[in-house]
Order: sequence, then structure tokens, then C-alpha cells
Amino acid sequence: MRALAPLGRSAAALVAVLAAAPARAKPPPWMPPGEAKRTAEIPVGKAVFRPGKGLEIASADGRFSLNLSLWAQLLYTVRSEANPPAGVDPTTQTLELRRARLVLSGKLFTPHLHYNAHLMFAPKDLAFKDGVPHRAPIFQWYTTWTRLTNLNVQAGFFWVPYARTGMLPVHSSGWS
Repeated sequence: MRALAPLGRSAAALVAVLAAAPARAKPPPWMPPGEAKRTAEIPVGKAVFRPGKGLEIASADGRFSLNLSLWAQLLYTVRSEANPPAGVDPTTQTLELRRARLVLSGKLFTPHLHYNAHLMFAPKDLAFKDGVPHRAPIFQWYTTWTRLTNLNVQAGFFWVPYARTGMLPVHSSGWS
């Protein structure tokens, strides 16, 4: 700051603020116009919404966090009969909720203790019969301890990955 003293206090303060401001990276040339703005992080109070990741609420010290993410898979079907019966519309349309998931994840007490809960809400996933669900809504739930670099301990109800593609969590597979 002593080198900036001849410029005056206001100029030195401006230079200090600009130096501390995070540099915004230019979007890549292949990105459509306006896409960088649509996919930017949006602060919501002390929470942040990240497209593809969901809503993250975290404590100031980083010991606790909660990430909320939702995704759904819909099936829209149009069927047209070539020779429909008399008085019947030849075209039928259906919209089915195939899968609906709520993913809760975050940290507890330390940045090294993570939790994940994948809950399912689609009628097919809950095995509805006569309006009554016959399955629990829990798809996966587990905690992971990551304190040691070469040893991660995971406990709970989860699918054991048998291939590299199966090792990616559901919510980060690009389908959110």
C-alpha cells in the first residue's frame, strides 16, 4: 500500500477492493449466449442454488450443511389407432411419473462426515396397490467418513458399485 500512497487513499482503497474481488471467468466460446447467466450460482440468503447440484445451506464454520436436490422422470405417450372402434377417439395420450427423487446430502459436525439420503416418491417406486404404498420411500441412505485419504468408511443402505459408472452418486450423474 505504500507504493500507492501518492495516488491518495480513495484510489488505494479502490485498488484493494478490485484486487480482493473474485475474477469472473469468461464463458467458453461454445456456450450459447446467455447460458452462463442462466447457469450461474444464485445466492438465496445464506444458501446457494447451483444448477445441477440443488440448494445448499451451510453453517458459517463449514461443520454442517444440507444439500437439497430434486429430479423426476416423466413418460408422455401418444397412441393413435389406425382403425378405432366406432365412437372411440383414435388418439390416446398418457403422462406417467416414472421416477421422482428427493436427495438430501451434506456434512455433520465435521467436513469429513457426510450423509446421503435418496428418497423416492413415484407411485411405481412405492409399489402402490389400491392406493396404498407397499414399499418404504428410502432408496439409499448412508454416511461416509473421509478423514483419511486412502480409507473412506461408508455405512448404511446403499448399492455396492460394480463398475466405474456405478460409483457416481445418482444426483451427480448429469440427469438432474
